[in-house]
Amino acid sequence: MSDLPPIDISAIPESQREAVLAVLRENKSLKQETTGLQTKTSELEVDVSRFDAAPLIAFIAAKETNYGNETHGRIPR
Repeated sequence: MSDLPPIDISAIPESQREAVLAVLRENKSLKQETTGLQTKTSELEVDVSRFDAAPLIAFIAAKETNYGNETHGRIPR
């Protein structure tokens, strides 16, 4: 248990010590899992910054495309 943060376990009531140690172990485990996931994510090197713009680009492209239905300023029938 040397990996746990240095706290004075004797200051915690005996009936609660095991629960406090369990929470500290779980916290350490979650931190390790988070670090592992961050490492895996960085290994993927996926650029997700463009994903949000795709629906907007598709909407604008559809608005700007007339598919050969040029109206010469008139409203199409």
